[in-house]
Amino acid sequence: MIRGGRQEAPDISGIREDHVERYRHAGFQLRKDDSIQWIMDVGCGVGYGSYILAQEFGFHVIGIDVSEEAIEYGRVHYSHPKITRLALDLKYIEAPKEIHAVVAFEIIEHIEEDKELLTKLRTFSNRLIGSVPNEAVIPHALANNKDHFRHYTREQLVELLASSGWALTGLFSQTGKRGPSAKIMPGGHGRHLIFTAG
Repeated sequence: MIRGGRQEAPDISGIREDHVERYRHAGFQLRKDDSIQWIMDVGCGVGYGSYILAQEFGFHVIGIDVSEEAIEYGRVHYSHPKITRLALDLKYIEAPKEIHAVVAFEIIEHIEEDKELLTKLRTFSNRLIGSVPNEAVIPHALANNKDHFRHYTREQLVELLASSGWALTGLFSQTGKRGPSAKIMPGGHGRHLIFTAG
C-alpha cells in the first residue's frame, strides 16, 4: 500500500512487486562480490528493502531516510540484527563506517540537488545500484507527482552519473508494477531505469 507517497505495509507481501524486485535484483548483483558486506540504503523509507538485503542476502545494511516516522515503522515491522537505521536529511548524509555499496531506489528524483547527492555517495563507495522514473515512458510533466523534481531519459541518467563521478556499468528496466511486468529486464525501455554504476 502507498501512504504519504511511500510504500508501507507491515510485511513484504503488502509491498508492491516492482519495489521488491528492485531490492532482490540488487541483492543478486551485489552477492556476486564476496568483498561486499556493508550496504547503505539511501531513502530506505519504512525499511522493507533493507530487510530484504539483510534477511535474504545476509548483508549488513545502514538504512537512511529523512522521515523519523518511516524509520520507526521499520524498527517495529522490519527489525533485523544486521540493520542500522538513521533518520536524517540526505543533505547531511555521512558514512558512519566503511561502505561497500550504495543502493538508491526511487529517491534521486526526489532530491533537488541530485548531482550533489550522487557526488557525495561516490566518496562512500565505488558501487551504486539505483532506479529512477524513465522520462521517455513517464514524462515528468504528465506524472502529476509533486514530490519529484524530474524524471530521466537514459542519456540524462548517463550524463548525471558521469558528472558526479560514476560510470554506468549496467542498465535494466521494468515495464510494469505487478506480475511478469514487474520483473527486471536488460535495457532501458520500461517505466523505470534500474542501473548499476561504478
